[in-house]
Amino acid sequence: MSKSGFTWDFIVVGGGLEGLSLAYHLAKFKARVLLIEKRSVGDPHAALHASTFRLQYTAPENARFAVEGRKTLKKVAGEIKAKNTVRETGVIWLMDARTAQKFKRWNVALWERLGAGVRITEARPVAGIEVTLNLKAWEYMASTDVGGIVDFTVLSDALARAAKKKGAVIAEGTEVYSVEHDGEKVLGVIVERYGLIKTRNVILAAGAWTRKLMESAGLSVPLAPKRACSLFFESPGLLAERPIWAPPIQGLLVQTGGWLRVITWSGAGESFETKLSYTCLRNGIRVLDKIITGGSWLLLEAARAHVQPVSPDRSPLIGRSKFWPEGLYVLTGFSGHGACFRVHAGLVLARFLVEGEMPREAKPFSPDRFTKGNIISESLSF
Repeated sequence: MSKSGFTWDFIVVGGGLEGLSLAYHLAKFKARVLLIEKRSVGDPHAALHASTFRLQYTAPENARFAVEGRKTLKKVAGEIKAKNTVRETGVIWLMDARTAQKFKRWNVALWERLGAGVRITEARPVAGIEVTLNLKAWEYMASTDVGGIVDFTVLSDALARAAKKKGAVIAEGTEVYSVEHDGEKVLGVIVERYGLIKTRNVILAAGAWTRKLMESAGLSVPLAPKRACSLFFESPGLLAERPIWAPPIQGLLVQTGGWLRVITWSGAGESFETKLSYTCLRNGIRVLDKIITGGSWLLLEAARAHVQPVSPDRSPLIGRSKFWPEGLYVLTGFSGHGACFRVHAGLVLARFLVEGEMPREAKPFSPDRFTKGNIISESLSF
């Protein structure tokens, strides 16, 4: 890392897909970029929903952004020679009757227009076909051919290599303690072992920890830390590799890389706690048993706790608030939104930072939308 007297055009805090995408695209614009990651890029702790992608959201703002994001995800994967990391496997939702009725009201017509149509059928008649799924526990099943799985770690590593080739510097295993400003503009960040690293622009892409960094600067951001967990089980073998969502129990199951991964919340309330809890294990096993026939008998191989960044309307925060010092931006709030949101968000924010104009599909995600009453009504995210 360069010594603290060096001035960077941009410092990106956070090495998830959104931060890496931002650094990559800023570097393509010939900007001097430093990305700082507390752990390592591609860290599984950051990959809760980033290993999937879908286009079906109840809010038109999210659905349209996802459509553009899917294009960007595939384009970028091709550019950085990681095309095989994005697989269009389709997506399944398991629902009770009440959720199915809501599902039909949730912009199904919009999804059709966007090329992301969904088929809704009764679950039990297809139980003999989808033998691994516990369809007897559900009344309806929805499916689509659009959406799928992303190899988060490989894609992250490829983005990091591509960003470095374009001139970006990536510092892993390094913690940012605080953001420095004089009340009007950003001065830089305080980093362990290096002190103040100066820059005119800081972008916080640190997930839920974005809130702590904002608080270090005496500022606020509409973001809550929510505990979630991933449980990794032995694969039942016959299950196809595709995301399976169960909205009524707030669960997601993905089979990829020989693992069966269950993702669910770990209790209510705000928390930065990353220790596993009994509630986490209980909820995860409950989700598995409701989705997979005989799921509770599968061998649990590993488990991890996560802290997810959740905004008040469960939609991302992209850009800056007029109440913040000049040069301070956020790129966060992607809980439940998947890889295509993150990679595209990095692209649109890079364009805004360099060209000065926020792309149309990203304008609804301004952090100031809550003070203006422009809430995004999203019901299909957790």
